Amino acid sequence: MLGLPLSTLLGQALGWRWSFAVFGVACLAGAVLVRRMLPAVNHLPDVATTETGSVAMPQREPGRSAIGVAVAVSATAVVMLGQYAFYTYITPYLVERVELPEVWLSPALLSYGLMGALAVAVVSVWLGRKPFAGAVGCMLVMAVVCVVLSATSTLSVAFAAVLLWGLAMGALPPLLQTRMLQASPTHMLQSSTAWYTTGFNLGIGGGALLGALVYEGVGIQALPAVLLGALVIGLVLVLADGARLARARRASRDA
Repeated sequence: MLGLPLSTLLGQALGWRWSFAVFGVACLAGAVLVRRMLPAVNHLPDVATTETGSVAMPQREPGRSAIGVAVAVSATAVVMLGQYAFYTYITPYLVERVELPEVWLSPALLSYGLMGALAVAVVSVWLGRKPFAGAVGCMLVMAVVCVVLSATSTLSVAFAAVLLWGLAMGALPPLLQTRMLQASPTHMLQSSTAWYTTGFNLGIGGGALLGALVYEGVGIQALPAVLLGALVIGLVLVLADGARLARARRASRDA
């Protein structure tokens, strides 16, 4: 929320090397705080008891399976791939495509981040109760934003679209994570969360690389189309998984 606008402001004032230096110092400080303040984690918790000569078996959980986890993680990775292919290069896009004055870059990016913070509140109060509908809705909003940004060079329209993008993108990751938790069998929760985090971070790193290749090979105007394509794939995956989950629950009720 604050990192990109602050680093942009610092880069404009003192040069990009200082942005990296401050980031490095912040990482070191964070590592020290984690080491000193967070408790150790028991990586081998007791998951069953053998006091009576028996082993606890997982109960049947309709709709929860490794397949659902794989779909949720794949959807997250694909959407993040498209998101960061575009968002990594949002500064040159705003400057070159919609001619945003550079002095307004930091406030514009801060506004995007603040909309993301607002989205967290929206998720906790409303959308979190219906993560499937919320995730689909956020992806549809982002798809509309991609179309608008591809079609316009009007500064005010583009800025409004970016704010809407920040709102939808702020809500989407926790909604996708909730869908992943709903799909995961209880005994797989820790490993499922690890896979989700891995998919998310692969999307971030891979998206930056993909965006660089598209930017260099096709041009910056193609970046919204990359995100749009990723959203279409993510929507197909989420909708297919929703249908699978509904069938599994119906079959469980009928059994």
